[in-house]
Formats: sequence, structure tokens, C-alpha cells
Amino acid sequence: MQAVAEYVGNIRRSAGTILNGMAVTFSYMFRPPITTQYPDRTPKPITDMIPERYRGFLWVDLDICISCLLCERACPIDCIKIEDAKIDKILVTSAIDGKATPKIKDPTRFDINLYKCMYCALCVEPCPTGAIHFTKEFEGATPNLSDLHLRLVSPERKAKVMEAADEAAKKEAAKKAAKEAAAAAAAATAAPAAPATAPPPAPASDGAPPAGE
Repeated sequence: MQAVAEYVGNIRRSAGTILNGMAVTFSYMFRPPITTQYPDRTPKPITDMIPERYRGFLWVDLDICISCLLCERACPIDCIKIEDAKIDKILVTSAIDGKATPKIKDPTRFDINLYKCMYCALCVEPCPTGAIHFTKEFEGATPNLSDLHLRLVSPERKAKVMEAADEAAKKEAAKKAAKEAAAAAAAATAAPAAPATAPPPAPASDGAPPAGE
């Protein structure tokens, strides 16, 4: 009798488990469908449905990037590579607090390997101007892996930066030369005049004949 009772109990528990699971399934049979036909038909743009703090692909606003290299140094897997050139000092507006930030270097290369990126935000947090930031872009499906290697500095922009760097170098050289010339002129003015060499005194004449005569 005990074996029969155990057998019947197992059947009852199995039937109850099946009914509980099917109750959830049956409840969805009478609800309107909520499937999103992405990307063909969506109730509103996908970017509008993504949360504000979503970590999508990285992007850089090169106009406010001061090439401080903090993002490159913070990246734990070397996703970011930056090269820069020195330019005349300008002020850019920070996207974080709106303050004016001095910019004396401009990137000539800013590469991000998205296929290596782990979206940790360690590069975004130390940026003083908010130049590097996450976007809401997430569609990275591509047959070519190099499509996910972002080369943000175009050849045209690099040429303009190098031209500005040449102008800055010329101004710096001219300023240095003028400073050296001014220092040399000041040194020449401050140096005392060398005393004139006096002729040897004439021997005194007392009317005595020279010795030996």
C-alpha cells in the first residue's frame, strides 16, 4: 500500500507541476502580442527606447579633446591609441560642466578598437572635458572586423592639425629668438665699459746727462 501511495503521489505532483507551467503559457494566449519587429517596425526609434546611461559604442568629440592621454592610459586592454601635435593655446568648452579648458595639443591620430572594448567606462570617467563618451549605437554586426576599428582623425583633419602645429612651432621659434636677442642686448647694456689703456709715463728730465756719457 505504501508503494501505491507513493506512486500516486508522484503522479499528482507531476500533474500539478505541468499545470502550473501551462497556466503561465495559457495566460499569454489571451494577451495582445508584444513582439517588437526589429528593425522593420518599431513603435519609436530604438535610440529613444535605450536608457540614458546605456553603454553603446564609444565616440570622441575631437573639437574639445585636449589630448591629455588619460583615456589611453586608463584603458586596461589598450583599445585606444593617440598621437598628437602641439598647437597654439586655445580654450574649449567642457561638455561636463561648461567651463573653459585650455587646449595646447590636438590629436593627429585617435583610434578605438571596438572589437576589443569591454565597455568598462574606465576611459570615460577621467576625461576632463567629456570628449570621449558612450553613444546609444549598438549595431556592430559586420562581415569585416576592421569596420569596428574606428579611426576618428581623418586625413583632412590631420593635415590641418599639422599645419597649425607648424605655425605654432614657427611662432615659438620666433619668440625664443626674440627673447635671446633681448637678453643679449640687455647683457651688453649692463656690462661696464672697459677702461682705456694709459700710455707709459715719460721719464723725468732733470738736466743730468744720461748714464754712461
